[in-house]
Amino acid sequence: MKTSDSFLLHYFFCISFVFFNLSTVSSQISVDSTAYYYNLALNPKECTDLGLAYDYFVEHKELCLEQNYIEGAIHDLSLLTIIQKESGYYHDSEASAIEAISLLEQLDETDYTTETKITLYNELGKVNRALLDYDRALLYYNKAIDIANSPQQFNIITNNRAFIYSDKKDFAKALVEFQKAYEIGLKINNEKEIARNLDNIAFVKSKLKHPDALSLLEIALQKRLQLNDVEGIYASYMHLFEYYSDRKDKQNALLNLKNALAVANTLNSDSYKLDVLSEFVNMNTDTIVTAYKTLSDAKKLDNLLTENKYASKKYDFNKKELELQKNKLQKERYQLFVVFFLVLAALSYILIKIKHKKEKIQQVFKTETRISKKIHDELANDMSDILSYVETELQTTEENKSKLLHTLEDVYLRTRDISTETANIDFENFSDSLKYLLIQHNKHDVKVIISNIDVFDWQRIPEHKKLAIYRCLQELMVNMKKHSDAKLVSIVFKKQKNKHEIWYTDDGQGCSIENIKQSGLENAEYRIKEIGGRFTFETSEGRGFKAIIIF
Repeated sequence: MKTSDSFLLHYFFCISFVFFNLSTVSSQISVDSTAYYYNLALNPKECTDLGLAYDYFVEHKELCLEQNYIEGAIHDLSLLTIIQKESGYYHDSEASAIEAISLLEQLDETDYTTETKITLYNELGKVNRALLDYDRALLYYNKAIDIANSPQQFNIITNNRAFIYSDKKDFAKALVEFQKAYEIGLKINNEKEIARNLDNIAFVKSKLKHPDALSLLEIALQKRLQLNDVEGIYASYMHLFEYYSDRKDKQNALLNLKNALAVANTLNSDSYKLDVLSEFVNMNTDTIVTAYKTLSDAKKLDNLLTENKYASKKYDFNKKELELQKNKLQKERYQLFVVFFLVLAALSYILIKIKHKKEKIQQVFKTETRISKKIHDELANDMSDILSYVETELQTTEENKSKLLHTLEDVYLRTRDISTETANIDFENFSDSLKYLLIQHNKHDVKVIISNIDVFDWQRIPEHKKLAIYRCLQELMVNMKKHSDAKLVSIVFKKQKNKHEIWYTDDGQGCSIENIKQSGLENAEYRIKEIGGRFTFETSEGRGFKAIIIF
């Protein structure tokens, strides 16, 4: 972490971390774990610390988003922005920062959201500086300074903006910015900030060849030594090294570079060590070493520029793009409303269709009941009278009379069966009614076993569904009596959560699939489909019959 931004980062994270830990996402989130990985992210000691913190906050962010805890996700993304930047994954860091900003846009404007935006814009500035995209870096620093509301923030962001001008070799503009930051630092009365601002002014003056540059660099170093500002001391030694290097004073340049390396070792900072060692290589006059360093630096620069060229610029959040983001959000809300309306319309259609099916089934039931009554009251009685007449009054041979009586009795029994099959059903005592339907097929040569019929809560099942189940089982029993020649029939009722199952099995002769339609089971299948269920069966000649009703 560079000393120039330590105050801003710690100021933001003190606020956001307290805010974050006062909120409860779920019992799974451990405040102790978050605090531990937070410390790893901002104060890494081992080479694996940033990686461990990264893994934790990626998972933690997803958990926050799942539970719609936006502030927690923003906190995690802000830490990921820093972790990725410090690890050298600049484009990923930029993406994390922009994702956090887009989430902030969903929240009402508060001190928290403002402080967070300032920190994220500042981080985006540093990321783009590392990517050598100085114009974008300035754009983000300007966004940050536009909403800054404290001297500390103005001081830090002004300093960072000055560094951009310095990188661009526009030292005159850099000097103006550093002097602004110095004046703010005096008002804040923060000794570390004053020493830092003084060192930066001196560095730019050295580039502009001002005569007081060296004395100011040394004054800033002494202040930092007194304050034991270790990172500041490192920066001072590096500036002194560059001052003497520019003036070809190799002895003093090398002395300050060695001092900087000692401080880097004290800090145990790999990035500082690499910077110092790179300068040692630069000072080597060996032509092979020089050629290697020149080619290596050129290759790194070329790779960085190539990566920048092809990296997505979709995160360019200027004012216009933010407005587009808001418009997009409004459009999404409108689309959500349209989807909700369509879902509601579809649901209404489905309910109307279900109601229509229910009414259709009930109408069929009324028709069947009316037909049953008519057959019973008229046709069956007429058949009974004819049988009586043939038996007592018809004058013919006994053989003819016997044949006629047999035929008429068969017609009478079939007429009575039709009447029974379409008769009224007792829905109030449906379990008993269904038992009676099944048990009446329990004859001396056929054994019918019924299991768990009361496992269903029949009182909660609608009448139109009871009717479909009754008629379907009735169809199965009639089919068994007429076609299967079964000796054993098993009917098992099963309940699994909201799913009702009825398993029918007999040991009859079975039939081929082609004969199923002729057996009347196609009608049973249709009835079950009408109530949103499934009717499946397995059969083959000589191997019995199995059917499963699920609704």
